[in-house]
Amino acid sequence: MPNDWVCPLCGANKEDFKEEALKPANITTSLHGNDDSSDDLRKLSSRKMSSLFSNLSKGCEKQYLSEEAELFGKLSCSKGCS
Repeated sequence: MPNDWVCPLCGANKEDFKEEALKPANITTSLHGNDDSSDDLRKLSSRKMSSLFSNLSKGCEKQYLSEEAELFGKLSCSKGCS
């Protein structure tokens, strides 16, 4: 930023702001599921999976994601409508 920069919101000069260094995030979770959470969906019953997909479908409808809502609706029925 140029030295004569002024905040458009409050009119403060560049010198009025302190520069803060960002620290890298300490991410310890694994992308490969070494914490045994990757099997959680396989442990759900058909009824629970149907309920989960139905709730996702309703959430997509509320966000006006009609295509995604339809797909989750199909999954919910395939898991529990037999």
